[in-house]
Amino acid sequence: MAEPCLQKEGDSGEFAESARHFGPGVMGDGKRFGVAGARVVIDWPNPPQYQEGVAVSRDGGESYTWSTIDGASLARSASFPTDSTWYVAAGWKFRDTLQGGRGNRTSRFGVVTGRVDGTENGGTRDEVGQIAKTVDGGQSWRILTTGTNAAGIESRVHCHCKFVYNSIDCWGEQHCCAVGDGDDGAAITCTTDGGEIWREVYRKDNIWQTEFVMSTIRFVSETEVWACGGDAVVTQPWFWHSTSSGAEGSWRMEAGTASLGSTLCTDLSFLSHTTGYAALSNGPQHIAGVASLGQGTPRTHYGNPKDGPCMSGESPTFLPPIRGSVCSPACSAPVSCPTDVPHGTTATPECVLNGDPPQACALVCDPSSPDGDASCPEGARCERVQLPRVGGLCFYPP
Repeated sequence: MAEPCLQKEGDSGEFAESARHFGPGVMGDGKRFGVAGARVVIDWPNPPQYQEGVAVSRDGGESYTWSTIDGASLARSASFPTDSTWYVAAGWKFRDTLQGGRGNRTSRFGVVTGRVDGTENGGTRDEVGQIAKTVDGGQSWRILTTGTNAAGIESRVHCHCKFVYNSIDCWGEQHCCAVGDGDDGAAITCTTDGGEIWREVYRKDNIWQTEFVMSTIRFVSETEVWACGGDAVVTQPWFWHSTSSGAEGSWRMEAGTASLGSTLCTDLSFLSHTTGYAALSNGPQHIAGVASLGQGTPRTHYGNPKDGPCMSGESPTFLPPIRGSVCSPACSAPVSCPTDVPHGTTATPECVLNGDPPQACALVCDPSSPDGDASCPEGARCERVQLPRVGGLCFYPP
């Protein structure tokens, strides 16, 4: 008689890879979440049958419903932006093509923890990355991207060959980003149309004596995204940060400090816009730990309203016909504008908005200057305005 079960790590190499709550943002409702991974169906004396997919709970873990993704490689990560629309990132690095074997489940850094080495018995070593999507709560799935060494691109959407997707996260049904790595390096790939088109927005190529890996990606808000991994050769953690919704050209690479030791970042979790934690690991040396991301990104005035509520004393400000907004502190004749501006900003805080006399502050910039946009906070633009003695102001696009 067949006996299905969702096994934990260590049981025949099958285990749950990652758990994520339902909905966007850093906190869920405490009840709905899903786990990406594998299930094994045992029907003695027949060989075990392996199923990749997700197990979903809607009652805080008291019970689970399993959904199999037919045709998927190893399910490594899932995102659940709505109650019925889910995405799964998948990939295997070893498979036995001659014997029809399922291949090794490997760690995110290629350390074998599974059953059969795909190079034995004449098998091949492939890295296959996939992203799958369901819009009906797991009743049916569609593979959006796939690729193999031999066939190259096998999909109408962007994909990688010899590339494994390790993690995926979404802010809403349409906007998702996935990270992974392969022989040539690590990359971030995003979609803004629900998975129909995927574009590589960042790539870190391997060069001499480097092997970059990316293990996880997390949206903190609609515009702020973090990813992490590291250099597996020197065993150094690295972090990637975007405040422009993960758009191409917006990613900044930041090295982990020496206090993190010889580790790689394996996962990220955020409690808020300013508080995050990173899981660190060095498998060969049996080292594991947790580190905070500094003290978080300090909040300042003149931020993006889409990143969360404006600071106390600020309000979201719009100035038609400009399509955009900014958090504007209140001001008056005896109250000057706050001077704590986002990092790297050179635009000048001045009391210029909302009437005569003005009652709200904004960052004044020069739209005719080649450095106009660069003087504004990251992600904002220097927009031309029709105000007395003011040529332009910094606004975040919608």
